[in-house]
Amino acid sequence: MSIVISGVVGFVGSHLSEVILKHSEIMGIDNLLNGKLNNIKKVFSNENFSFLKKDINSLKSRDLPSNIEVVYHLAVNHNSTYNSYLENIQTTKKILEIARKKDAEKFVFMSSTKAMGLIASKKPLDESNACKPHDWYGKSKLECEKLVKNFCETHGIKYYIFRPPRIFGPRDWQKTFVDFSTLILKTNIIPLSPIKINLIYVKNLVEALYLVSKKNAKSGIYIVSDGAYSISKISLTIAKILGKKKVQKIKVPKFAFSIYSFFTGSFTHARKGIIYSSKNFRKEFNFKSPYSFYQGMKETLSYFGITKYGKNNF
Repeated sequence: MSIVISGVVGFVGSHLSEVILKHSEIMGIDNLLNGKLNNIKKVFSNENFSFLKKDINSLKSRDLPSNIEVVYHLAVNHNSTYNSYLENIQTTKKILEIARKKDAEKFVFMSSTKAMGLIASKKPLDESNACKPHDWYGKSKLECEKLVKNFCETHGIKYYIFRPPRIFGPRDWQKTFVDFSTLILKTNIIPLSPIKINLIYVKNLVEALYLVSKKNAKSGIYIVSDGAYSISKISLTIAKILGKKKVQKIKVPKFAFSIYSFFTGSFTHARKGIIYSSKNFRKEFNFKSPYSFYQGMKETLSYFGITKYGKNNF
């Protein structure tokens, strides 16, 4: 049986290929517009890995192998524009149709918590909350979720829709926490705040994705998160990894973070105090994150060359 991964050269796709290749053959698809071929150097020469440089909209069913077990649709245009909205919907329609023609058993779609929008709630949000995405990217994810659900239910394909929050780790194209860590490294200042940020380490996410190919779980939409970490927790963890002992701790008022978030567009969910629950996924798949937050952050900083000895050029 074969596994198909669209967006295989990307941040998540490249990590997923390394895990799945230990157990199955992989056909990886990518148009190389955003991802780096260097991301899959560990798997590229493996005889059980084949790579197809192609845009999904140009795919033909003959391009894909027979006996497909799972199609992982990770390819996405991250821009939050109307044209990107249309593109993401079109590529999802295309690969769904090809999955049907190739008799794929399972279809996995990488959505995002952005599909849910900025929902005001004093309780952690789960999959039962109504979705009201606030930008074109989130709207495209929600629309694609509906497409996947309706299409797969109509054609008898098991489907799994993943909604992760902010993903961090090696190869992160957004370089989450790189600037933040560099600030702590150079200034010895530790920002403290109870504001929480929902996160998942990329290697925990791909282990969750891999479980889909192993378990006969029920189809559905699943929030997958490691948890919500306060800025204080993040800062102190980074300082510990960097061996910072003599530091100056500064409390950051909420309004200062809100101003930063507003002008950069980063961590808007944290600014709104939103926390997500992944209890449904953990219960259905009996899943426990194999990597701790400390381990994930340590590997991330090491990848980007941030050590207690300084920052290497990346």
